[in-house]
Amino acid sequence: MEVLRRSSVFAAEIMDAFDRSPTDKELVAQAKALGREFVHARLLRAGLAWSAPERAAPAPGGRLAEVCTVLLRLADELELIRPSVYRNVARQLNIPLQSETVVTDAFLAVAAQIFSAGITWGKVVSLYSVAAGLAVDCVRQAQPALVHALVDCLGEFVRKTLATWLRRRGGWVREYGGARKGAVVERLSAGSGRGDRGWRRGEAGAAQPRTAPAAQLQCGPSGSDHPRLQS
Repeated sequence: MEVLRRSSVFAAEIMDAFDRSPTDKELVAQAKALGREFVHARLLRAGLAWSAPERAAPAPGGRLAEVCTVLLRLADELELIRPSVYRNVARQLNIPLQSETVVTDAFLAVAAQIFSAGITWGKVVSLYSVAAGLAVDCVRQAQPALVHALVDCLGEFVRKTLATWLRRRGGWVREYGGARKGAVVERLSAGSGRGDRGWRRGEAGAAQPRTAPAAQLQCGPSGSDHPRLQS
């Protein structure tokens, strides 16, 4: 009887886990919330202001806030390795920041190239860094409305390209058995030296990307987590 009882409890926990699987709508909403916070942090770092009426910061101490903190920390490391890649993105792409269509099409082209050979958490971080780099350019050129379009575009890319991959990994934030676990927090923080990061340690001990991005338009080699932009 005890075995049957424990089996029933286990089965119930498994079903609960499946029942709590995030929907595409939830994943996209969380991706956009993370995008707004990520962009806001990068604009503050650049000394710029951005008005986002719909922006509601994740609750302090919440799992989504923790995910955002991890994304920003890993982006700091990524940008430290290749700082020129994530600055002056619009100039590197040679696009004017006057048309929403031009900006979002350029972002989607770079995003598609980043993930052309597969999805990793390192590439997800790179995606957010590119979006934030473009957002900084937009605000600097007095086009803050384009930032909202970029965040929406990021959400749409997640829906079309990353949602299934995220769901299979528990989403941005997953819940089961009464415990809350952040997928990004677990996989990125714990995997600091693995392939998810998209770079390895060089012989001299300095962090280096697997493949150095060439100074050409769009994205780097298919195996690299860095986009290849003009320098």
